[in-house]
Amino acid sequence: MTRPNDLPGTEARLRAALSDHAQTIEPSGDGLQRIEERLMDPRNDIGTTGPASRRRNPLLIGAAAAAALAIGVVTFVAISDSDDGEVVADTTSTSSTSTGPTTTTTTEPAFTTDVDPFAVAFPGPLTSRRFDAPEPAALGYATDVLGFTDLVAGEFQQGDSRSGELVVSDRDGGAETTILLRQMDDDTWFVLGSQTPNIVVDTPAAGDAISSPFETNGEALAFEGTVDVTVTLQDDAVGRGSDGFVTGSGVPPAGPFTDSIEFSPPSEDAPGILIYRVFSAEDGHVTEATSFPVRLLAG
Repeated sequence: MTRPNDLPGTEARLRAALSDHAQTIEPSGDGLQRIEERLMDPRNDIGTTGPASRRRNPLLIGAAAAAALAIGVVTFVAISDSDDGEVVADTTSTSSTSTGPTTTTTTEPAFTTDVDPFAVAFPGPLTSRRFDAPEPAALGYATDVLGFTDLVAGEFQQGDSRSGELVVSDRDGGAETTILLRQMDDDTWFVLGSQTPNIVVDTPAAGDAISSPFETNGEALAFEGTVDVTVTLQDDAVGRGSDGFVTGSGVPPAGPFTDSIEFSPPSEDAPGILIYRVFSAEDGHVTEATSFPVRLLAG
């Protein structure tokens, strides 16, 4: 093999300079800037002075920059805090390694959490959606999950130091739906479910595992006694149709209901939400809802 010092003229000097300066490169956050500063220092011109050395330094800088960029591990963290108290955090780490003609890229999971996805209704713990205040969490659940379009909201009522509730209705003086909230260990707020005195569900209960079909019973007071029942995956979009209905009483007091509900099961066990809703006889908007998280068993 021919060594750099055996090559004639300028090429030998350039290669020797590259070899010597490569030993001085110290990778760090400002490493490229430091390399440029060193190479532009006239005292670092090796064995020459004058115009030839000034021509050589840009070549060395370009070679050093290429070497610094050849090794890359990129970590991207984006955090946005909206004016309404919703926090979205997405952390992705990507590394690439190349061996010959092939390249392997590994992407780490976008988000991890210690919150049990089967213990809460909203937001889904496995997504990056988070709320740093209880009010936007409650209103997001009312509209995004329960499907309220006409919404009047009360003030957040503190329970213990990390929980509370917020009452919503479809109009002033309308039926009240209470949304239950809790602040988890990451200091963000989650919805545990909702309840209205006009729809009381005895079975299933929050956290139960259900398969299709499942039996449900309780008491309800609604127009013509009809309460729609929807089974949905956690964080599904609004607009789902009902999977069935139960019939309580159309006049006070609330009457008992017992029925069997079928739904389309997931391909594997998944966190879900069971929603019992009353719709307006006038225009079909949601007027009240009882809901809670469940475990949906694979079909």
